[in-house]
Amino acid sequence: MGISPKPRQAQHWSRDELHQDPFFTKHMPRDRFDQISSALHFAAEEDKDENNRLWKLGRIVELLQQQCKTVFIPPQTITVDESLWKFRGRLRFVTYNPSKRARFGLKIYKLSVSSGPACGYTCNFKFYTGQDKGELPASHKAVADLMEGAKVLDKGYTLYVDNWYTSPTLFHWLQGRKTNACGTVRANRKFMPRDFKNKLKPNEMECRSTATGMMALKWMDKKPVHILSTMHKSDMVETERVNKKGDKVMKPVAIMEYNQGMKGMDVGDQLATSYPAVRRSLKWYKKFFMYLFEMAMVNSFLLYKQVGGEINHQLIFRQEVVRGLLQEYLPDAPRYSGRGRPSITNGSLRLQGKNSHVIREIEGKKYKRCHVCYTHGTRKMTKAECFICKVAVYRRFWIRFANKQFELNELDNSQKHFTVNNYNDAYLLQE
Repeated sequence: MGISPKPRQAQHWSRDELHQDPFFTKHMPRDRFDQISSALHFAAEEDKDENNRLWKLGRIVELLQQQCKTVFIPPQTITVDESLWKFRGRLRFVTYNPSKRARFGLKIYKLSVSSGPACGYTCNFKFYTGQDKGELPASHKAVADLMEGAKVLDKGYTLYVDNWYTSPTLFHWLQGRKTNACGTVRANRKFMPRDFKNKLKPNEMECRSTATGMMALKWMDKKPVHILSTMHKSDMVETERVNKKGDKVMKPVAIMEYNQGMKGMDVGDQLATSYPAVRRSLKWYKKFFMYLFEMAMVNSFLLYKQVGGEINHQLIFRQEVVRGLLQEYLPDAPRYSGRGRPSITNGSLRLQGKNSHVIREIEGKKYKRCHVCYTHGTRKMTKAECFICKVAVYRRFWIRFANKQFELNELDNSQKHFTVNNYNDAYLLQE
């Protein structure tokens, strides 16, 4: 569906020549797809955990996290940033971020690769559920949990983060865990230098450093830029950009490498939104499962490139994945005739009107569409169905039998059922 999108999901099975696509009708009926989608669950009711707001996603999140961390060891350069998965339904931990295109949705923290063929690969991820309160700030805790979960601390990695995460406290902690760090920082962060000049000339720079090797730098571009680093010096390099005088613009090395180091998250999000298969859903966990599915597809494509695969375009890779799945699983899959549900009772007896049908009330609050009304183009919901055939029929209607006799059948509230000879040979009349 991501490769060949349609305005509506049902149009993938449409017979209209404007939308007709034989691929979907050949491999799975529309009703079968809707049946699987409506019954899609990832945890049982007994697994409910009041302390875990993501319990409805079950173990699918844990399994995917484990696979992301174990199948690939990231290179030295990594980044931590957040993505916003669009969702405007009713959910306790929906966040609002006006700087994002989606604005409303679920925030997810990601630890991504920032260099090499696997740039954009998600090594670890964590959902924001509004339960991050603790001794550490939320930004510090998110970085610490992701890096500890991916087991990249104490190994000399280089981490790039944006100004929401960057702080002198976090960078000192990373220094103690043998991890280099670089990122833009807010000027009013705790323990940041307060003696920077308020106004700098264009391309002017100021720098401060600590005894442990942490550098705080302020550089004037179109507006002031503050950056914190534990691995850079205040060196300047030429860029390809030219100023009004015709001279090449100089930039600090820390800012140049920061721009390169932060592209991992952007590449991953770009690949995930290129061919999205995510569809609207009232159930938040079903929609987020499709987001996880997209993330797994992107990771698979990047791993394929990392091991030297010949396919360089994601579209071709997705097409080959579809063909591979059909080749592996389709021969063993059941064939669907499209003729509807087979009859449970003897078909010859039903057609002759010799087999009685016991109509009983459906248990619980569930309603079904009346079979007789539906065949005559009318939609009526009922709580009565045939106990043998599981076919729903409307409670109060006149039935004409094949023998041209009329009889009014009312649902007996005391018996909760009544018997008719053959509702397939009857038609609906106004009461």
